[in-house]
Amino acid sequence: MKILKAISNNHYVSFFGTYNRLEYLGITLLLSSIYNRIIRYDLILLSLLAYLIVLYFNLTAIQKRCRDFNVKGTIFVFLFPFCFMVFDYFYYIRKHEIQYNAHFNKILFFAVSSYIIGFLILLLVPGKKEKNMGLISPLLRHPYLYVGVCYILYLIGFYYLMQF
Repeated sequence: MKILKAISNNHYVSFFGTYNRLEYLGITLLLSSIYNRIIRYDLILLSLLAYLIVLYFNLTAIQKRCRDFNVKGTIFVFLFPFCFMVFDYFYYIRKHEIQYNAHFNKILFFAVSSYIIGFLILLLVPGKKEKNMGLISPLLRHPYLYVGVCYILYLIGFYYLMQF
């Protein structure tokens, strides 16, 4: 129990605190590179576990970065898991040569463009000197529940993809 308490009090694991632009860029690049390495192997269970870990750490980074410039960040917290799901599904579809319709290209375009715009906003907006540490997205009032719901939706979509 003491180990879990020490881990949850860590700056990089908890949802409390702030990230400046450089910390956000560093954690995002680190998570992306690790995740892209893992999904290249065709180990589905490892990929599913990696998605859960990356989702959790990405949501902490988004919340901390939004708190740095005094925004709740609900749109980012809602949009980024959707984008990750679409990217992952598209990677799986392309890798296994599954036929898909033209509507998925529109969804992919929306996900890519919104991810890039959101990432640039989080990266380029300077932090405020007086940060409001009480700001939290309503979706992350219970962060483990939100991560769990996003993960279950991801698993449902992945299950249906595997049926093809």
